[in-house]
Amino acid sequence: EDFLANFSNNEQRNIVENSLNNVRTTTAYLANYINNEYETQRSIRRRQVEWHRKFSLSFSCLVLFFIGAPLGAIIRKGGLGLPLVISVAFFIIFYVISMTGEKFAKEGVWEAWKGMWVASAVLLPVGVFLTAKATTDSQLLDADSWKKIFKKLFKKNK
Repeated sequence: EDFLANFSNNEQRNIVENSLNNVRTTTAYLANYINNEYETQRSIRRRQVEWHRKFSLSFSCLVLFFIGAPLGAIIRKGGLGLPLVISVAFFIIFYVISMTGEKFAKEGVWEAWKGMWVASAVLLPVGVFLTAKATTDSQLLDADSWKKIFKKLFKKNK
């Protein structure tokens, strides 16, 4: 049986209107709650990003130093220009990775620590590698040493 059939038309209209008002009120309450929860989580993520930024930027300075300083020692030909261009290229790579990680952290795709430390984690092995090559006085970026390697490879293939 229909529940509303037990009531008069006027009472049925009042029951339906009250039910609709209750649904609208509950829907507005839930929408407001979801919005407040989203804003709270967004605020927490932004604060976590800023907290990690303090430490990750300090560490990033060291990582970029371990990239830039060995480049000056490894690249002998070209004076200051070529090491500077390569260092700027590494900085641009660092900046793009850092901004992408920060954006992911602020949007909640990644955790804050992961987003803020990803650039340093990616470039740290490069810095360690270049520092190790500079301490052994490697000819890593010397064009003449690469020409010799390729000449040896082509002689073996013939």
